[in-house]
Amino acid sequence: MPIPRYPYRALVSALILVIALPLACRKAAEEPPLITTRLSDRTLVLRGSHPLSPRVTAFASDKGLIVFDTMGTPSQAAAVRRRIEREFGRNDFLYVINTHDHWDHWCGNQAFADALIISHASCPAEMQRPLDAASHPAPSLRETVEAWKKALAGSDLASESAEDLRKRIASFQSAYEELGRDFIPTLPTLTFTDRLQIDLGKHTLKLYFTGGYETPDDIMAHIPEEGLVILGDTFQRGQYYAAFENGIDVPKWREILEAVLADKVEFAVPGHGDPLSREELAEIGKYLKITWEGAEAIVDQGPDSDRARKVLSLETLSSLLDPALIDLKGLEAVHRYNVEAFRRRILKTR
Repeated sequence: MPIPRYPYRALVSALILVIALPLACRKAAEEPPLITTRLSDRTLVLRGSHPLSPRVTAFASDKGLIVFDTMGTPSQAAAVRRRIEREFGRNDFLYVINTHDHWDHWCGNQAFADALIISHASCPAEMQRPLDAASHPAPSLRETVEAWKKALAGSDLASESAEDLRKRIASFQSAYEELGRDFIPTLPTLTFTDRLQIDLGKHTLKLYFTGGYETPDDIMAHIPEEGLVILGDTFQRGQYYAAFENGIDVPKWREILEAVLADKVEFAVPGHGDPLSREELAEIGKYLKITWEGAEAIVDQGPDSDRARKVLSLETLSSLLDPALIDLKGLEAVHRYNVEAFRRRILKTR
C-alpha cells in the first residue's frame, strides 16, 4: 500500500527543532550516556548505560533513516537522534516504528516528530490510556519508585544490591519527573492490523503483528536484505516467558517465524539485551512448537496421557533443544506455566 507522507515537512522540521533545542542546550554533564553498536554499515543499535536499557535500532535506507523505538524520555531520545545523525552523517528521518506501547519504548517519539510514526492499530489507544487517566504517560513509575524505596529501607544499605537499587530509584524518579515536565504526546499516525510492507528502495521493511505477547499491540519487523529482525519485547536471550494472561498466539508466531527464517536473518535485536542469532531465533520457534503440542495433548487427551507426559517432561525438553542456543535452566522454571497458559488459550479458541 502507498505510504502517506506528512505535508509541510519543512514546517514540521522547524517545529521539532524548537521543541528539541532546549534539550540540546543542556549542560554536557547532563547528556544522557549512550552505548552504540554497529551491526553493519547501515544498522546501528543504541542503548543507555544499563545492560537492560531499552534498545533503539536505526537503519539507514536509501530513502531515509528508519528508527525502531525511541527510548523513554525526551532527553534520551534527543541524545539518540543527535548520535544517529553523527553516525550516519544525515538527518532525513523517514519512519519511526513503535514495537509496542510500553513507555520506555515510545515516550521519546517527540524527538522524531518530523518522521511518520507507525505501530499496530491498537497501540495509539494503549498509549493514550494513561494520559486520559493520569495526564502522565507512565503513572506506574511513581508506584515502582515507592516500592523500591520500601525494599531499600529493609535491605543492607551497605551492600552492592542496595547501591544498585538506589541508582534505579534515582533513574526512575528522574524519568517520572521529566515526563511530567517535558513530555509532548506524539502518537503513531499510520497503523496496521496484521502485516504491512514498505518499499525502502534497495530494501524492504516487513512489519508483523505477533498476536499479543507482553502487550496487545506487539509487532516485530524484518528487513530481509539486511538480515535484520526487530523483536521488540517479545523474546530476549534467557527469557522465554509465554505465561501472560493476554496470551501469545503460537500458531501465528510460528507462521511469522517460518516466513522470516525462510529469508535472510543475521541479527534479531530484542527490546532489551543483546541480539540473537538466526539459530537462536529458530530454537525459540522450536520451543514454542513443543510447548503448544503439550498444551494440545492436555486438551485433547488429558494431563495424564502418554503424549502429554512426554511433552511436559523436562528430560524430553532437554533432549530436543540445544543448550548452546536456548537457556534450558531458565526454561525449566517457566515451562509448565507456559504450557498452562497455552492450554487456556486453546480452550478459549475452540
